[in-house]
Amino acid sequence: MPIQYTAAIDELLGMIKTAWDAGALSIAGYEPEIRWPGNPIGTKPDMTKYWGRPSTQIVLDGQSSLANDQGLRRYQAQGLLYFQLFCPRNVADSLENGRLLAEVIRTAFREGSPSGDLWFRNQKIVELPETDESYPINVVVEFLYDTLQ
Repeated sequence: MPIQYTAAIDELLGMIKTAWDAGALSIAGYEPEIRWPGNPIGTKPDMTKYWGRPSTQIVLDGQSSLANDQGLRRYQAQGLLYFQLFCPRNVADSLENGRLLAEVIRTAFREGSPSGDLWFRNQKIVELPETDESYPINVVVEFLYDTLQ
């Protein structure tokens, strides 16, 4: 079914929140902060704790059909969802637990979308080089959806 851009992004972020609320506390021992897009926070994150931030990027967004009898055309958007996870370097088993947190997010996108209007593929976990403060891990998910205009 067609879905609009704003609703698609809301659904992606909602899926992250649902998965995080269900699984992060038992892994980290506390509710790790998520820095949501469009919600500015004046302070830097606490680098002695796990924290994450989602973002999206539309890669392709093109017309995929001719107009129907109402004059509406189908467009298909293809995008990338990123969930950047930062695991503190000063905590025992931080990287191992960070991998478990990354799996929580990746697993959520191996299921179908709640609305059935989004499709997911190539869900992967990418460990990045460590920094002085953290072990960064990215969860990357390709998503697709159709709109009518």
